[in-house]
Amino acid sequence: MKTPLEKLTPTEPWADFAREYFAVRQSEFRLPDDDLLKNLPDVPTNHPYAKAWKLRKSGMQNLLHALRKNLPQGAHVLDIGCGNGWMSNRMAEAGFNVTAIDVTLPELEQAHRVFARPGLRFAFADLFVWQPDVAFNAAVLASAIQYFENPRELLNRLFTANPNLQTVFICDSPFYSSTQKKAASQRSNAYYKKQGYPTMASHYHHHALADLGHPYTVLKSATPPLVRKLIGGSPFPLIKVTSSL
Repeated sequence: MKTPLEKLTPTEPWADFAREYFAVRQSEFRLPDDDLLKNLPDVPTNHPYAKAWKLRKSGMQNLLHALRKNLPQGAHVLDIGCGNGWMSNRMAEAGFNVTAIDVTLPELEQAHRVFARPGLRFAFADLFVWQPDVAFNAAVLASAIQYFENPRELLNRLFTANPNLQTVFICDSPFYSSTQKKAASQRSNAYYKKQGYPTMASHYHHHALADLGHPYTVLKSATPPLVRKLIGGSPFPLIKVTSSL
C-alpha cells in the first residue's frame, strides 16, 4: 500500500483556487480517469482532445530530448505544477528522479495514486513557502508558468532556494510580444466568463520572454501552424533558462 500524499506546506491557502481550477477542468471535460491517465499523452483516436494530446506529446518529446542532452541519467528534476502527473511519469520513465509538486489536491491525489513509486514522488507544496529537501539539478515548468503572475520572482525563488539548481526548462506554454499581451488577456477573460468561472482569469497570466528576467535560450521554436498541420509539432517553444544570480 502506498503511503499518503505528502503535504509539505499548508493546503488551506490554496483551497479556493484548487476548487475553482478543478471545476474549470471538469467543465472542459479534461479530467481523465485512472486508466486513461496511465497512457497519456497517448489517447484513442476518437478522444475529444486527441489533436491536443498529439501536440502535448510533441512537446513532451522535445522536453525529454533536452533533459537527456543537458542532464546526467538519474538527475533530480523538480516538476512544478505537475497536475495529474502524466508528464512527471514520463520523465521518471526516461531515467530521472522526479519530485512533482502542485497546489491542486484532487489532481495530485490522482497522480500519487496512479504513478507514485521509487524515483517519482508527488507532494503538495507552495513553492514560495516550501524549503526543498532535495538538491535538484533542474526544474521543469510544463504548461504551468502562466499560473504564476511574475516569472522573474518565480525564477528568483527557484534559484535562491535551490543553490545547485541552475537550469529551468519551460514548455507547453505560450509567450507573447508586449503588443499581444492585452488581446490574449481579453481572450482569457472572455473564455473563463463563458465557462462560468470569471475569477479564474485572475490566476491565468500572459508573459513575454523578456519577463523571465534571466538568460534564456530557445531550444526549439513553436512549430508554425501550416507545418503542424502537415507533419505535426508543438505550438509552444521549449525554453531553457539559466540563473543570473
